[in-house]
Formats: sequence, structure tokens, C-alpha cells
Amino acid sequence: MSKVVKCKIDDDRRARVTSNMEDYLETIHEISQENSSPEVRVTDIARRLKVTRPSVVGMIKHLTDHGFVMHSHYGKVRLTPAGSEIAREMFHRHRVLRRFLEEVLGLDAEVAEIDACRMEHTLSPSAIDRFMAYEEYRESGERGDDSFRRFLRERKSSVSSTAAKTRA
Repeated sequence: MSKVVKCKIDDDRRARVTSNMEDYLETIHEISQENSSPEVRVTDIARRLKVTRPSVVGMIKHLTDHGFVMHSHYGKVRLTPAGSEIAREMFHRHRVLRRFLEEVLGLDAEVAEIDACRMEHTLSPSAIDRFMAYEEYRESGERGDDSFRRFLRERKSSVSSTAAKTRA
């Protein structure tokens, strides 16, 4: 069975972090991955998000105040561990949703990208978890009328036993 990944963004964090903040964190993560460097230029963020540099600087200050990024005056931006956790989770949510929209529903890549970006901010953790479960199911190669529901039951059992071992 493939590795089980649970959605980690909880309701408390969802209340503190806006979708705009999530977009910035995800963008910083993506650029840092592409450049193989943890530090990202404000100009690169502005270009990627198609916003002005002053808009980016304002949001970076806001993200710094919340402890999600580090930024020195006129310097590069770096995610903190808390910001990195949110960014990785948003990146993963986006990827799972985009793949589902493209590969399962057959939407073209551009529409799937736009819709995934909208959906990643609004779906509950349990809905995202089901999308992840469906992705795992598809990768497992099982087929049949009731095989997805059986897969979910087995996965839930596996997650429960892993959680019990973690608490012990």
C-alpha cells in the first residue's frame, strides 16, 4: 500500500491564514524549489503573481509579522518552518486537485490550474483527504464497483493504527 498522507492544515490555522497569504507562501516555496535556493527575490514573487513590487513588500511584511517568512530590508525572502509547512501543504493540495481535475475529470490544463488554485483554499481538510485517498487508490491499480469504498476502509484502518502507534 502507498504512503498515507493526511491533510495537516487545521481549522485554527485556517482562521489565521488568508487565501492570499497561502498563495504567497506557496509561490515562495515554488520559486525556491525551482531555483534550488531557500531565498527568493521580491521581484520574482511579483512577476510570478503578476502584482507590483510594493504589493509584495506589503504582504511580506504581513507574513513576517505572523512568523511565516524572514525578510531583511531590501533583502531576499525565506520561509520559516511554520511558513514552509503551510507552503508545502498548499503546494500538495494544489497538485492533488489539479491532477484530479485534469486526469479524472478531463479538464484542460489551464482550466484545471485555475480551478485547483481556487479550490485549494476552500475545501475542508476531510475533502482534501478524500482527494488524496482517491489519488492513492488510482495509483494502487485496484478496480471494481466497490473497490474504492473498500480501499477507503482499509486506508482508514491503516491511518488509525499508525496514529495509535504515534501516540504510544
